[in-house]
Amino acid sequence: MALLEGISVGSVGGGGDMALLEGISVGAVGGGGDMARVEVISVGAVGGGGDMALLEVISVGAVGGGGDMAWVEVISVGAVGGGGGMALLEVMSVSSVGGGGGDMARVEVISVGSVGGGGGDMA
Repeated sequence: MALLEGISVGSVGGGGDMALLEGISVGAVGGGGDMARVEVISVGAVGGGGDMALLEVISVGAVGGGGDMAWVEVISVGAVGGGGGMALLEVMSVSSVGGGGGDMARVEVISVGSVGGGGGDMA
């Protein structure tokens, strides 16, 4: 298992602040039952004008073999408040998953918390 995990990014306050968790690359995983997993557990509250909570996974490489799984999971993105705030979850590329039956490419967002404040906020 290749595991990239960001456990917690706490509160970010003030104008133009940014909380960024970025997993650049998880390379090839071969063989039966292997798993490439990129997981972000929790991104805390972000407050203030123009703040941004950004979770970005650039590339998860090829996974080959029976029963393999490429898994990108975001468990929880906390509250984002303030004018013009933005909560952004972006998966650039999950490459091919090949091999025997039961392979799976999975991109999952469990929970995106409340987004409040002035106009222009986005979840």
